[in-house]
Amino acid sequence: MRTAFPVLIALQLVAWCLAARPAGAETCVKCHVKPAEAVTDHRIFVFEVDRWEGSVHAGLDCAVCHEGADDEAFDELPHRLGAPPPACVECHDDFEEITEEYERSIHATEIETFSCVRCHDPHTMRGNRADMPREERVREANQSCINCHRDAVIAAAGREGVKGLWEAHAWIPRREAHGKMRCVGCHTPIDGSNVHEVLPRAQATRACDACHDVNAPHIAEYVGRDDPSSWVTNPLIFKDAYMPGATRNRVVDGVLVGLFWLTVCGVLGHALLRVLTRRNRPRMSATAKKVKLYPSWLRLWHWSNAILMIVLAYTGVRMHFGQRRGPIMSFETAFDVHNLGGSLLVVVGALFLIGNLLSGNQRQYLSKPRDGLKGNFRQARWYLFGIFKGEPHPYHVGTEHKFNPLQHVSYVGVMYVIYPLLILSGVALLFPKVLPEGVLGHPGAWWVAAIHWALAAAAILFLVVHLYLGSTGDKVRDLYAAMIDGFHRHREPE
Repeated sequence: MRTAFPVLIALQLVAWCLAARPAGAETCVKCHVKPAEAVTDHRIFVFEVDRWEGSVHAGLDCAVCHEGADDEAFDELPHRLGAPPPACVECHDDFEEITEEYERSIHATEIETFSCVRCHDPHTMRGNRADMPREERVREANQSCINCHRDAVIAAAGREGVKGLWEAHAWIPRREAHGKMRCVGCHTPIDGSNVHEVLPRAQATRACDACHDVNAPHIAEYVGRDDPSSWVTNPLIFKDAYMPGATRNRVVDGVLVGLFWLTVCGVLGHALLRVLTRRNRPRMSATAKKVKLYPSWLRLWHWSNAILMIVLAYTGVRMHFGQRRGPIMSFETAFDVHNLGGSLLVVVGALFLIGNLLSGNQRQYLSKPRDGLKGNFRQARWYLFGIFKGEPHPYHVGTEHKFNPLQHVSYVGVMYVIYPLLILSGVALLFPKVLPEGVLGHPGAWWVAAIHWALAAAAILFLVVHLYLGSTGDKVRDLYAAMIDGFHRHREPE
């Protein structure tokens, strides 16, 4: 008994100490994850137990942060709490850099009572969000902002001159698509490193190249940098929309740019040879003949289409290669002009189809080419060799045949294949929600944007060659003049 008595006394003391401790996390969770009315008439804080168990603080006793006023504070409702929960930096002493960023934030300079927990719920805060799906990661990050900045809270806080979220972002094109990005992408310094340095509204960036560029600091989170040459875009971002300037392929772009400059060099080289061989060509007297071939509606369509294609080519390339500032116009202006030009191209394209049907001009495209494949080789030979020797055109155009064989084939391909597909794919990119979610393992928008860019590149190459070949009439100005007054000119030797 003498030996057992001290042991019993010690056990009793331990039991008293345990009884006096605040309730552990498991005990707290039993009430604080239930609807308040199911527990008591008192209003209590509740949270999602699944998210809490996945948080960085799940292994801590609640009493580490929530201190009771006395030993019995947690035995009654409502609890009588002592000191407020400690500041995050009291445990996280490695937050020095974050603290410096936060102290420069408008949250710190404008709101004295602001603290970390206003944005970061300690009951659900996760340690590593990199493994989370992008949509969930963005939604969780933005929810912290929306909790305070939604219209009802702004009005209740008496903040004058502050617009509602939707109205404040009215300047952004396609706000629904941009709503899937993180708020801090625009509302923190553009280098993307100081995500806690929330800027005043007037200082928030409106620089589109913060995201619309392959080297943009913010875009790495959405498309990554591991494989920047994965075709036209990374399917991760393309699941929602096409992001011009950021979701482009450097290898494919390099090939297409190379083809463009090869074409330009080929055209310039061909023109130079024509100038150098001009003296060696035989000179003879010729009689000019004029034939009315091009009605006014066709010429109106031709010049409207040409201007729109040039504008769309520039603005499309300007958007595709990103960066906010550039020659002639900014990224934002290029975006608006491209959409307007694309809409007008739909109207002009409809004019072309209707005019062809009503006038019978479609037979020029749908009839059989003269001399078939042989005619194409004959015309190609003239462009490559005969033109330098002063040989006459192998095919003269007239009311029955407005095109030479090579023009016939190329115009049919451009006007009845590339042209319609370019318009349809461009319209589809304006309304990505109508596209199928997946086709052959890739999102539907992935295919549409890839096709649109490939067709646009083909159209640009055709445009360069077409503009140059317009100078290959009997005189340099003849073919251009024909599209002004409608008369085709050719000169027959006397």
